[in-house]
Amino acid sequence: MPTPTPIPVCSISNFTATKNNSCGATTVNLHWTVNSPIETSYVLAFYHNGSNWLQSGFSPANPLANTATNTTSPNFNPGNYNFQVCCNKNNINYGCSTQQPVAINTCPTPTPGVPGTPVVNVTPPICTNSNSTWAWSPVSNAVSYDIERHTVGTGTNWDWTSIQTTTSFTSSFNSGMATGGYGVRVAGINASGRYGNTSNWVNINRDISAPSTPVGLNLVCNTNGSVSASWSPATDVGCGGLHSGWAAGIISTS
Repeated sequence: MPTPTPIPVCSISNFTATKNNSCGATTVNLHWTVNSPIETSYVLAFYHNGSNWLQSGFSPANPLANTATNTTSPNFNPGNYNFQVCCNKNNINYGCSTQQPVAINTCPTPTPGVPGTPVVNVTPPICTNSNSTWAWSPVSNAVSYDIERHTVGTGTNWDWTSIQTTTSFTSSFNSGMATGGYGVRVAGINASGRYGNTSNWVNINRDISAPSTPVGLNLVCNTNGSVSASWSPATDVGCGGLHSGWAAGIISTS
């Protein structure tokens, strides 16, 4: 009796698994060679995620190419994976390739740049007995801002500080704060916590005391019909000064 010719058995060789990105989420190219493809219906691709084997995709028969490339979808997140390709017929896997490990690395976090220097403006710009608002435009590389307030004349020591993400700051000058000058300066902070250069101190005067009554008011009638008024300076005029209209308003021409 003649010896029967053995039926070729499908198998996978020359299997490679190559990631498309050097780091970060990526697809993986799978390339293989099928031996005796007539003996199989499909070639199935699998991957192991550290817990389970999962199917990644397949290359159909009719005809089944001797070599093929399968690009996985969706992307694989950073981690360690094993890939394998198998012949499949009647839902049975056989003739599988050797496993190919693929390590997908996390991309390094870029170092954030040094924040720019804020340019700070204050409203009102001269004097107040209520609230003042310091504001600045966003600066490069800053994710938050350090605000420092100090009393003018006390050097660079501050009496209050805050870190915030908004680009304005309102100071409430309440009754517990003394008359005098107050300054604010601002520095940007980047995502790694590094501070940029601080702005210049931008000052405001708080004045809650009314000036004294001017004394020694003297009126002089001029030959051209005008009237000149003069008086001794008041004390504690703060940052507002005097207004001559206050004196002129009491002049009678009758």
